[in-house]
This record gives sequence, C-alpha cells and structure tokens, in this order.
Amino acid sequence: VKWFVKNILPSINKNNNGKKYIFHILGKINKSDKLYLQGFENVVVSGSVTNMADAAKIGHIGICPVRFGAGVQNKILEYMALGLPTITSRMGYEGIEANIGEEILIADNSDEYLKSLETLSENSVYQMIAKNARNFVAEKFNWSTRLSVLVKNIERLTGK
Repeated sequence: VKWFVKNILPSINKNNNGKKYIFHILGKINKSDKLYLQGFENVVVSGSVTNMADAAKIGHIGICPVRFGAGVQNKILEYMALGLPTITSRMGYEGIEANIGEEILIADNSDEYLKSLETLSENSVYQMIAKNARNFVAEKFNWSTRLSVLVKNIERLTGK
C-alpha cells in the first residue's frame, strides 16, 4: 500500500485529465504506517472496519497492490463479491484463477494501473466486470462448491 501511494497514485492523478482518485485504505494498519500514509494527498486511512461491505460502499474500485507476501486473496475476493471491479498485482492474483480482463484486472506499474482505470471508466465495461466478478465468487468460492470437492476427495480416498 505504501508503494502504491508513493509511486502509483501520484502518477495516476497527474496523468488523468484532471480527475483525482481518492485512495481509501481499509484494514488493519499499524500506527506508524497510518501516520505515514495520512501525509499523502488523496489518501484516506480508515484502518480496521467492522463491516467491509458497508465500508466498501464508498468505493468505486477495489485495489490490492500487493508486491510481496500472501494472505490478500480474501480481501480481493471480498471486493469482487461486493461487485467492485478489482485491480490487483500479479502476485495478488495468484491462486484466484479469475479471467483477467473479464472478472479482474491486473496491474504492476503506473502505466498498467492507468490503463486499467481507463478501461473501467467506460460504464459498460465497469458494469460487466462488476457483474462477472460477483458471479465468479458466487460460483467458485461458496461453501457448497468447496464442500462438494472435499466430499469427492474423501470418497475417492476411502473408496466409497
């Protein structure tokens, strides 16, 4: 997030025909990072929220610019389930298996983020990706689907 705020957000806002994107940061964040991030223009740090669905209503696009580490897939899937077109890095995308360009967008540098945001500025594309993302999560990441795979594996292993 710090990398995105420092290196990508200013470039996007500078090269965007006068439009300014406001980056709302949701989720657990330590005090020093919060203070650092609050020093940037067009950044709002909400931190931990009780209800992600309510907090995300103010958003237009889910962005998860992870560059290292793991454990962000839930946040990405949550954005998608809420119908927020989502842009993430290649690392953030790992293991999600959504169709790039139809259910999720991938960006790792300012040019790719700008291109993704331009793509989403067309309402029909925005609506298509939002709908496809929501449907993808509903179909691939629901309890029924996940449990049926588990049951089939157990039956296969036990010979039943």
